[in-house]
Amino acid sequence: MHEQNKHRGKRDGDPFASGAHGASEEESALKIAFFAGLFALPVSLGIGLALLLALSFAAYSNPDPDKLIAPLGITALILTSVLCGFVSARRGGRAAALCGLMGGGLFALALFAISLCFGDEARAALTLGATGGVSLLLHAGVVALALVGATLSNALKNAKESKPKHRYRAG
Repeated sequence: MHEQNKHRGKRDGDPFASGAHGASEEESALKIAFFAGLFALPVSLGIGLALLLALSFAAYSNPDPDKLIAPLGITALILTSVLCGFVSARRGGRAAALCGLMGGGLFALALFAISLCFGDEARAALTLGATGGVSLLLHAGVVALALVGATLSNALKNAKESKPKHRYRAG
Protein backbone atom coordinates (compact mmCIF):
# COMPACT_ATOMS: atom_id res chain seq x y z
CA MET A 1 0.00 0.00 0.00
CA HIS A 2 2.87 2.37 0.79
CA GLU A 3 4.34 1.98 -2.73
CA GLN A 4 1.00 2.92 -4.27
CA ASN A 5 0.69 6.07 -2.16
CA LYS A 6 4.29 7.08 -2.75
CA HIS A 7 3.48 9.15 -5.83
CA ARG A 8 0.14 10.51 -4.66
CA GLY A 9 -0.21 14.26 -5.01
CA LYS A 10 2.27 14.58 -7.88
CA ARG A 11 1.08 15.55 -11.30
CA ASP A 12 1.29 12.63 -13.71
CA GLY A 13 2.36 14.69 -16.73
CA ASP A 14 4.95 16.80 -14.89
CA PRO A 15 8.46 15.92 -16.08
CA PHE A 16 9.94 17.80 -13.12
CA ALA A 17 8.21 15.64 -10.52
CA SER A 18 10.76 13.39 -8.87
CA GLY A 19 10.36 9.65 -8.99
CA ALA A 20 9.25 9.10 -12.56
CA HIS A 21 7.19 5.95 -12.99
CA GLY A 22 9.53 3.09 -13.86
CA ALA A 23 12.30 5.34 -15.19
CA SER A 24 15.90 4.98 -14.11
CA GLU A 25 17.76 7.85 -12.49
CA GLU A 26 19.71 8.64 -15.69
CA GLU A 27 16.55 8.69 -17.81
CA SER A 28 14.85 10.92 -15.29
CA ALA A 29 17.78 13.37 -15.20
CA LEU A 30 17.93 13.43 -19.00
CA LYS A 31 14.19 14.03 -19.21
CA ILE A 32 14.41 16.86 -16.67
CA ALA A 33 17.34 18.40 -18.56
CA PHE A 34 15.51 18.20 -21.89
CA PHE A 35 12.38 19.87 -20.59
CA ALA A 36 14.42 22.50 -18.72
CA GLY A 37 16.30 23.29 -21.94
CA LEU A 38 13.04 23.37 -23.85
CA PHE A 39 11.64 25.82 -21.29
CA ALA A 40 14.73 28.04 -21.53
CA LEU A 41 14.71 28.12 -25.33
CA PRO A 42 11.83 30.59 -25.97
CA VAL A 43 12.87 32.67 -22.95
CA SER A 44 16.42 33.07 -24.22
CA LEU A 45 15.33 33.59 -27.84
CA GLY A 46 12.93 36.35 -26.79
CA ILE A 47 15.38 38.11 -24.52
CA GLY A 48 18.15 37.64 -27.08
CA LEU A 49 16.02 39.25 -29.77
CA ALA A 50 15.23 42.21 -27.51
CA LEU A 51 18.91 42.55 -26.61
CA LEU A 52 19.94 42.36 -30.27
CA LEU A 53 17.42 45.05 -31.19
CA ALA A 54 18.61 47.33 -28.37
CA LEU A 55 22.25 46.85 -29.32
CA SER A 56 21.52 47.43 -33.01
CA PHE A 57 19.77 50.70 -32.19
CA ALA A 58 22.84 51.67 -30.16
CA ALA A 59 25.11 50.76 -33.07
CA TYR A 60 23.09 52.65 -35.67
CA SER A 61 22.93 55.76 -33.52
CA ASN A 62 26.72 55.88 -33.74
CA PRO A 63 28.35 57.79 -36.64
CA ASP A 64 30.14 54.63 -37.88
CA PRO A 65 27.90 51.64 -37.10
CA ASP A 66 29.77 49.19 -39.36
CA LYS A 67 32.64 48.69 -36.95
CA LEU A 68 30.24 48.10 -34.01
CA ILE A 69 27.91 45.52 -35.59
CA ALA A 70 30.14 42.45 -35.13
CA PRO A 71 31.28 43.18 -31.53
CA LEU A 72 27.76 44.01 -30.39
CA GLY A 73 26.37 40.93 -32.17
CA ILE A 74 28.91 38.72 -30.44
CA THR A 75 28.09 40.41 -27.12
CA ALA A 76 24.38 39.67 -27.62
CA LEU A 77 25.19 36.05 -28.48
CA ILE A 78 27.40 35.63 -25.41
CA LEU A 79 24.87 37.15 -23.01
CA THR A 80 21.98 35.18 -24.48
CA SER A 81 23.90 31.90 -24.35
CA VAL A 82 24.81 32.42 -20.70
CA LEU A 83 21.19 33.36 -19.97
CA CYS A 84 19.96 30.17 -21.65
CA GLY A 85 22.17 28.02 -19.43
CA PHE A 86 21.20 30.02 -16.35
CA VAL A 87 17.46 29.68 -16.98
CA SER A 88 17.63 25.99 -17.85
CA ALA A 89 19.68 25.21 -14.73
CA ARG A 90 17.24 27.15 -12.54
CA ARG A 91 14.34 25.25 -14.07
CA GLY A 92 16.03 21.84 -13.93
CA GLY A 93 17.33 22.02 -10.40
CA ARG A 94 19.52 19.12 -9.41
CA ALA A 95 21.36 18.38 -12.68
CA ALA A 96 22.49 21.93 -13.45
CA ALA A 97 25.38 21.03 -15.77
CA LEU A 98 23.29 18.62 -17.80
CA CYS A 99 20.49 21.20 -18.02
CA GLY A 100 22.98 23.83 -19.19
CA LEU A 101 24.39 21.52 -21.86
CA MET A 102 20.92 20.56 -23.05
CA GLY A 103 19.71 24.16 -23.09
CA GLY A 104 22.83 25.29 -24.94
CA GLY A 105 22.51 22.48 -27.45
CA LEU A 106 18.88 23.30 -28.14
CA PHE A 107 19.73 27.00 -28.41
CA ALA A 108 22.58 26.31 -30.88
CA LEU A 109 20.25 24.07 -32.90
CA ALA A 110 17.61 26.82 -32.95
CA LEU A 111 20.18 29.38 -34.10
CA PHE A 112 21.30 27.03 -36.86
CA ALA A 113 17.68 26.47 -37.96
CA ILE A 114 17.03 30.21 -37.97
CA SER A 115 20.13 30.82 -40.08
CA LEU A 116 18.84 28.39 -42.71
CA CYS A 117 15.76 30.59 -43.24
CA PHE A 118 17.78 33.44 -44.72
CA GLY A 119 19.68 33.95 -47.98
CA ASP A 120 23.43 33.87 -48.45
CA GLU A 121 24.03 37.53 -47.57
CA ALA A 122 21.91 37.38 -44.42
CA ARG A 123 23.45 34.03 -43.45
CA ALA A 124 26.93 35.55 -43.80
CA ALA A 125 25.84 38.45 -41.60
CA LEU A 126 24.29 36.11 -39.01
CA THR A 127 27.45 34.02 -38.80
CA LEU A 128 29.54 37.22 -38.72
CA GLY A 129 31.21 36.27 -41.99
CA ALA A 130 32.48 32.99 -40.57
CA THR A 131 32.87 29.95 -42.78
CA GLY A 132 32.20 26.27 -41.97
CA GLY A 133 34.78 25.53 -39.28
CA VAL A 134 34.55 28.89 -37.56
CA SER A 135 30.75 28.71 -37.63
CA LEU A 136 30.93 25.28 -36.02
CA LEU A 137 33.19 26.71 -33.32
CA LEU A 138 30.69 29.54 -32.73
CA HIS A 139 27.90 26.99 -32.20
CA ALA A 140 30.12 24.95 -29.86
CA GLY A 141 30.88 28.19 -28.03
CA VAL A 142 27.14 28.69 -27.51
CA VAL A 143 26.94 25.32 -25.75
CA ALA A 144 30.05 26.09 -23.66
CA LEU A 145 28.67 29.48 -22.64
CA ALA A 146 25.37 27.90 -21.65
CA LEU A 147 27.36 25.55 -19.44
CA VAL A 148 29.02 28.61 -17.88
CA GLY A 149 25.55 30.06 -17.22
CA ALA A 150 24.41 26.82 -15.61
CA THR A 151 27.52 26.75 -13.41
CA LEU A 152 26.89 30.37 -12.44
CA SER A 153 23.30 29.52 -11.55
CA ASN A 154 24.40 26.59 -9.44
CA ALA A 155 27.06 28.68 -7.68
CA LEU A 156 24.57 31.44 -6.88
CA LYS A 157 22.06 28.91 -5.59
CA ASN A 158 24.68 27.24 -3.38
CA ALA A 159 25.86 30.61 -2.04
CA LYS A 160 22.29 31.57 -1.21
CA GLU A 161 21.64 28.26 0.56
CA SER A 162 24.86 28.41 2.61
CA LYS A 163 24.28 31.98 3.74
CA PRO A 164 23.45 32.04 7.46
CA LYS A 165 20.00 33.22 8.34
CA HIS A 166 20.01 36.22 10.64
CA ARG A 167 17.43 36.18 13.33
CA TYR A 168 16.42 39.40 14.94
CA ARG A 169 15.03 39.59 18.39
CA ALA A 170 11.98 41.65 18.95
CA GLY A 171 12.13 44.21 21.63
